[in-house]
Amino acid sequence: MLNITVNGTTLTANLAGNSSAQALRDWLTQGPVTVQMHDYAGMEKVGPLGRSLPTNNEQIDTVAGDIILYQGNRLGHPCPGSPHSRRLPLRQSAPRLQ
Repeated sequence: MLNITVNGTTLTANLAGNSSAQALRDWLTQGPVTVQMHDYAGMEKVGPLGRSLPTNNEQIDTVAGDIILYQGNRLGHPCPGSPHSRRLPLRQSAPRLQ
């Protein structure tokens, strides 16, 4: 389980079972991580992690609440239905990200 705070609202997420997610879990044991997200192409939010994580390249169709790993060193929150080849999916319980 992972807590994500966005503009003062805390969301709860479950990490995928892959080496990318495990590396993020391990990193978070050292303390909170802040990722400054920005708009990308008007269809998603992306932000640099400041370090690289292992990649688990896999084609997926995203759903609301997914957070994916790009190129091993960026997190992204795409709009639902966008296909992506690299992921670190996080599915939050509530409230949903729009």
